[in-house]
Amino acid sequence: MGVEKISRLGDCEVCGAASAKYTCPKCEVKTCCLDCVNIHKKELDCDGKRNKVKFLQMKKFSNLDLQSDYILLEETTRAVEKFAKHKLVKNPLRFQSFQPYYANYNPKQKRQRNAAWRRGIQLKFLPTHFTKRKNNSLYHDQKKDVIFFCIEWIFPQAENLVHFTRRNADSDKLATLANRFMDEASCPDELKEKLQFYQSAGLNGVSFLLKAENVPGEKFFELDHQETLRSNLTRKVVIEYPTIHVVLKDHKYAYETIEPDDYFESLQKKHGDDSSVTETNMEDENLTAEFQVKSEPSQEDFGDNETSDNPSSSRQADANSRYLFLCGEIDSDGDCDNEELEMENGCDNYQDSR
Repeated sequence: MGVEKISRLGDCEVCGAASAKYTCPKCEVKTCCLDCVNIHKKELDCDGKRNKVKFLQMKKFSNLDLQSDYILLEETTRAVEKFAKHKLVKNPLRFQSFQPYYANYNPKQKRQRNAAWRRGIQLKFLPTHFTKRKNNSLYHDQKKDVIFFCIEWIFPQAENLVHFTRRNADSDKLATLANRFMDEASCPDELKEKLQFYQSAGLNGVSFLLKAENVPGEKFFELDHQETLRSNLTRKVVIEYPTIHVVLKDHKYAYETIEPDDYFESLQKKHGDDSSVTETNMEDENLTAEFQVKSEPSQEDFGDNETSDNPSSSRQADANSRYLFLCGEIDSDGDCDNEELEMENGCDNYQDSR
């Protein structure tokens, strides 16, 4: 009479009809055959691969676990070495993440970005497959030096109605642009009924809020409808086109607004120390007088008719210049960040390498 052999794994945990022969490396379920293995994978959504980084108590740590960790480190090293030999890494000029955000802009986008730069506006473009990129109809009239923005207007108190207006000249006042829909006579017929509360409130009864980019949380700039679009966008980041929330003043409390000076201070903190770009630390940051001469846009560039002797306009140009430095538009040596921008602004240190 033979002695029945008992499996050290016990019975199969799937069918229970036979002794177990296999143990799943991941979930440690004991099975007796391939059919039971497949059933357990399907029911437990298990791939059967051992978790190499699973937590293990020191008292259960064995030589096999040590060997497993050593092999894992070797595999990681090989993967890093293989990645270092990849053509995108060997040629970083083709690797977008290693380049400034504007490195892959086409010539038209670079001209538009440079025109905005001269106004103290940081203009950014998205890749072509983005919906916002497709909706953008921004146009720069080089002869008149006027930027015609596309503007997205959002009306939260009109069921979050979204309306686009095209060819908004940066030299026009925000009130003039808003009257396209705030004035009942010029408002499109399909919007009149939806915007009747806004039209009743008038320009003085609403607030125009522009979302602040590159800051944590939802913060907005309050725009002045008596100022030009150019003035309202100066020292701000615009991604493709401005998105302006038109909010009834009774509901303005729901929006956290930020002053341009606070926004500028947050950029300073992001760059480093709060005082890293102040006049007293210009020397420490290698920002010499040469930086101020090269990087400060002229009064004509900002569309200001005041003479350069005006101290307020000079301070504004200096503030715009320091803002663009913090945004990465000007490097720490005071040089323009790309060749095309240097050529347009007449940077002295530009050398035609071609």
